[in-house]
Amino acid sequence: MTLTGELLIGAATLPASAGTMMALNPATGELIEPEFAFGGRAEVDRAVRLADEGAAPPAATPWKSRICEHTEEGNTLMTTSYRTDAGSERAAAEAVRERLLGAWTLVSYTATGTDGRVIHPLGPTPHGLIVYTAEGYMSAQLSRRDRPATGSERLEDTPPEALARAAVTYIAYGGPFEVVDPTTVRHHVTTSLFPDWVGRPQVRRVTFDDALLKLGLVAPVHMWGADRTAELTWRKPD
Repeated sequence: MTLTGELLIGAATLPASAGTMMALNPATGELIEPEFAFGGRAEVDRAVRLADEGAAPPAATPWKSRICEHTEEGNTLMTTSYRTDAGSERAAAEAVRERLLGAWTLVSYTATGTDGRVIHPLGPTPHGLIVYTAEGYMSAQLSRRDRPATGSERLEDTPPEALARAAVTYIAYGGPFEVVDPTTVRHHVTTSLFPDWVGRPQVRRVTFDDALLKLGLVAPVHMWGADRTAELTWRKPD
């Protein structure tokens, strides 16, 4: 192999727009031929564009930052660092977390069986609120909109059968949350109306459709008498 010292970007040989430099033999202190050409900002921009165009997918390796290093001779060397795939995914997950923050009201709650039949577990017009905080906590409250009143002013004065009817039309839980990846959020349940959920993470698939947030089961589960998937659609209050 013969060293030519040429500046190559893609298939093009470019002139040394920012000067030349020579390597140093650390054992002898002598300079090593040939001189190596190096470029400036325009050449870095060109290399970055080629790298982004050749990446698969293009968003997997977007350039992150450019670092200027000044040599003793006053020349400027431009280097570019890239995010790894893992770094890009972390950044995407953080963007999803930021977008989740705040309060969302329930638009719909559907459950679809393996036979394609769709049901509305809390009726066609459910009522609900889910909140994600910057401190890393979430709380969800869902119910039928047409729940009848119990006729009691105090919870402890309500007959057990009326409490049971109220509970079966209401879902409530909360706890810390984490965005596992750009499409998955995990709710760590520390409090729940249904006590068996405490300590059992609720994992949801996350998608955004314009202003709507959609949270779905990641796999079918046995619910309401059949194996079903479920999806809850939310929107920010006006």
